[in-house]
Amino acid sequence: MKIRSLILFFFSALLISCNKVENTPGTQIVDISTGFTMTVPSRFKKLNNETKKEQLQRGKNQLNKLHEKELQFDSSLERAKMFQYDGDNLFLLNTKNYDISSQGNYDEAIKELNQFAYQTQSLNFPTARIDSSTSKETIDGVKFIKYILNAKISENKTMHLINYYHLFGNNADFTASIVFTDEELGKEILKAFKASKFKK
Repeated sequence: MKIRSLILFFFSALLISCNKVENTPGTQIVDISTGFTMTVPSRFKKLNNETKKEQLQRGKNQLNKLHEKELQFDSSLERAKMFQYDGDNLFLLNTKNYDISSQGNYDEAIKELNQFAYQTQSLNFPTARIDSSTSKETIDGVKFIKYILNAKISENKTMHLINYYHLFGNNADFTASIVFTDEELGKEILKAFKASKFKK
């Protein structure tokens, strides 16, 4: 199974501990292929290529270890935009080409990805109470598949994952992922994403 870029980033985030970073100005994101624009809150710092590469490699190693086999990874993550407040509160945006003829039904692919996320989280935190749900949500006229996974790791810590997926007519596969343990930070980045625009 070829693991999509989101999974790799998500578990890089979960498995790596980072220190808090200093505040930076809000970052404007523009994606030409989807007409997407968004301002990322100033408390989330964009990862540079070197830091991103290090986290990806650690994430690969840990996923292989958890699943006890060599997994094949999607290389598109190298172009993804990643932001973090710290190791538990992160945000990712990625757009890549999705070819239905070779990759199959999009909804089924997302379902498989979400199942893998749940399985990996269960392996990573075997004593955690985990729940998940899938729904639809429309943002600026674009209907997304929305996946929520919550893992209660301890009495005082719950890891939340919110994923948004949409396949545009030009085969642009758009993914947004929000990972957080701090409710305030989660609400802040979620609000910013829901205020994003898609040029029609």
